[in-house]
Amino acid sequence: MIWLLYFLAILLFIWTILVLGLVLYSYLVAKQRNNRAILRASIQFAIQQSITKTGSLEALSGKDLADNLLPLGKKDLICLRDCLVEYTNGLYEEEIKVIREAYDSLGFLSKDIATLQRGNWIKKSEAAIRLGRIHCASAIEVITGLLRDDDKEVRMAAVCALADIGDLRSVPSIIYALADADGWQVLQVADKLLNMQADITRPLLDLLQASGAVKERRELAQKTVLELIADFGQRGSERLGARAARLAACKFLDSESIDMRARAIRAIAAVGIETMEELELILEKLNDKEWPVRAVAAKALGQLQQEQSIPKLTRALTDEAWWVRHNAAHSLAMLGANGLAELRTQTLNPDRFARDIAKQVLEELQLDGAIKSEI
Repeated sequence: MIWLLYFLAILLFIWTILVLGLVLYSYLVAKQRNNRAILRASIQFAIQQSITKTGSLEALSGKDLADNLLPLGKKDLICLRDCLVEYTNGLYEEEIKVIREAYDSLGFLSKDIATLQRGNWIKKSEAAIRLGRIHCASAIEVITGLLRDDDKEVRMAAVCALADIGDLRSVPSIIYALADADGWQVLQVADKLLNMQADITRPLLDLLQASGAVKERRELAQKTVLELIADFGQRGSERLGARAARLAACKFLDSESIDMRARAIRAIAAVGIETMEELELILEKLNDKEWPVRAVAAKALGQLQQEQSIPKLTRALTDEAWWVRHNAAHSLAMLGANGLAELRTQTLNPDRFARDIAKQVLEELQLDGAIKSEI
């Protein structure tokens, strides 16, 4: 019995030590967080004071800024490093240049490059992102090397960093590296590419028209470019020539690949059309032998807002594939009063496919509040 009491006493002692350790750890973490918050505020205030003295951030010397900040951040260099990176948010290139010079003067740049070469996957990813945020063009070669890293997270960090740096020469490397990225990652990179201070039409279209490299590699790059064009849409008009992009995409409408044809349609719909001939190219895809292509075409015609497509969209309501019928019905509803009237008319169609999908979509629109009148 006594040994049991001893055992319980030991367990209680260990539990007490663990609780005290946890309380102490929580206290230290909270204290460190509080100290860093104070330090961050001090660093930001010091940067602002330096800017006030010179009149603008562009007129400030990066080395002078580093000399002003070092006494503050000497006890926590990681906090100082992160503050400089965060300060680049919303800055222009000339302003980022000053922050980058200070970053270099403080030794952070050389440490990050060394981390890219020898760090673990987490440290490599973080260092790449930091170098991208400060637009470090001198690190492009090392970051590009990470695109061949075994770890997918490191490769994506390198892609984002190169896109942030914004050198047009990196665009082909970025595109090839996006081959195994998911849709959300491609969209993120698309946003970064649009922030480049240059027209990215040429490097993108060069990749679309590429005839070299391994066939599989070339096709993956072409698919990614078409997806990027679709993501850019009208919002990328300043960075992407819509007419050139549309003409390039049209060449893939007759590709042997189902996926390529579908991506080409989405790209064209995103940048818009200018002629009836271009509209006819999309209308023809409502007769494609593969239903996924017909479904994408039906959806695209609604996006393009061309009433001339109403008759063919109406015929597509009888398609054997449900998604084609569904997209065609939604597109009719998007084509103004005439399209909506045609969709209502189809609720009386003797064809069960057309009648049912017309009723279903009208009911969906009523539930969403898109239309108020009765079916």
